[in-house]
Amino acid sequence: MAAPSAPSRTSIALCTEATGAAETWIHLLPLGTFSGRDGRGPYRLGDAAPVLRQTQLMAGSRAMVVDYEHQTDLAPKNGQPAPAAGWIDALQTRANGIWGRVKWTETASAFLAKREYRYLSPVFHHTTDGTVTCLLRAALTNHPNLELTALARAETPMDPTEVDALLNNLRTLLGLAADATAADILAKVGDLTASAHASQPDPSQFVPIGVLENAVAEVNRLNCGISRQAAEDHVSRQIGHGNLPPALRTWGVALCTVNKPAFDAFVERTRGAFNRIVDPKATGRQIAAQHRATHLSEEERVICERMGVTAEDYAKARAFTETGA
Repeated sequence: MAAPSAPSRTSIALCTEATGAAETWIHLLPLGTFSGRDGRGPYRLGDAAPVLRQTQLMAGSRAMVVDYEHQTDLAPKNGQPAPAAGWIDALQTRANGIWGRVKWTETASAFLAKREYRYLSPVFHHTTDGTVTCLLRAALTNHPNLELTALARAETPMDPTEVDALLNNLRTLLGLAADATAADILAKVGDLTASAHASQPDPSQFVPIGVLENAVAEVNRLNCGISRQAAEDHVSRQIGHGNLPPALRTWGVALCTVNKPAFDAFVERTRGAFNRIVDPKATGRQIAAQHRATHLSEEERVICERMGVTAEDYAKARAFTETGA
């Protein structure tokens, strides 16, 4: 059965008597529905505030005793003494139930320090349906009937003010309301964890972007690029024909090695424009080159007659070679 939401923290002082003994906050009752290891129960602790008020009425001006092995309840039967291990002088509700501030005797402090006693067992009143109504006392034992926080733990329990500060920091970091409970905080952390796991890419399905870019560049080079030597020759011809200024040689070679069609398209759009800007005489030289490509010398005409090639076809072939198209 799910436990009810945690009530707001409430503290009640049972008495004002102070001693020099060491004091500790101890877990007295768990919140929600619980049962004993011996099968008794189930018991229910929902709203702890009425339980704390009834406990205060029962205790009056006295502190509640913490004895050894429930000897306070067994004494009438076995006739043995029932020394106190400590005295509970304040109660407090927390996210996991009711806690009490106990001032231990020197003997009990020594037992706890040596881990000769580790657990606590509460004594409480309840109704016939198991609802807890009042806390009476508690006992040190090594055979607890309820699941409570162990006393002799390796770590030092957090002070209540530290717990409050921690919860407030978590609410702020998670963007929760100021009255969000511990259960709300855990639920938010669970959602964020699940979202983080869901967003993790499958390494077998994805590759790093750098690897992908290199692969694309290599495919482009293989599909559209040419060797460096061929690129240098091609760019040199374009420069020689006045289609590209010498200052762009390095750029042109680099582009040809990865994408020759892009270089050729650039040359086609700007053919001769750079040289005409840098050297106006280049226009005249280009016109002369075009005239030579379309007019044959007498010697070339003789060659055409001997090879059986028309003057027009020869002129077209020469124009194609000299312009580097």
